[in-house]
Amino acid sequence: MLCLRFFYINFYSANLKMKLIYKLNQLSKVQKYSIFLSLLILIISLTQPAFYIDRPENPAAWAESWMLFLLGWTFLFGGGITGFLFWCANPIYIIGLILIIRNNKSGFWFSLIATLISFGFSLIDEIVASSSGSLSKITSLELGYKLWLLSFIVLTIGTGFNEILLNVRKKNVILSKQNNH
Repeated sequence: MLCLRFFYINFYSANLKMKLIYKLNQLSKVQKYSIFLSLLILIISLTQPAFYIDRPENPAAWAESWMLFLLGWTFLFGGGITGFLFWCANPIYIIGLILIIRNNKSGFWFSLIATLISFGFSLIDEIVASSSGSLSKITSLELGYKLWLLSFIVLTIGTGFNEILLNVRKKNVILSKQNNH
């Protein structure tokens, strides 16, 4: 029974990989480059500090991007609804990526929403900095935040540009058919 389950899991994951490869091959070059560049920038952003906060006990306190990316949903439990809402840009971005890979046009809108949410973070002055719910002033936005935002922008612009190219091509095909008749 265990052997059968192992075979099913391996078969299912291999089938999933084949579907993913097939879907990726169906994407335009613009979409492929946008996705690759966006993911690369996102991964790099996770290695950099996101922002600095003022803490009397530690004046150089900063937030680690990878921790925020993985555990930002826990803001909700510490009373940090604002931090949680900004963290929601991450799953929205991931949903957008999945939809873009599936060639669903709504992927653009998800990536745009994630971009707008992540940009909104630059407009706030304070954030919950501990589980007690105490607020700390954001003293500077660092490379981690800027690259995080850039990764969303790259996906949004690349996907939007691809949609524009597709619409222009469709119009050209329609015009050429009309001219041939």
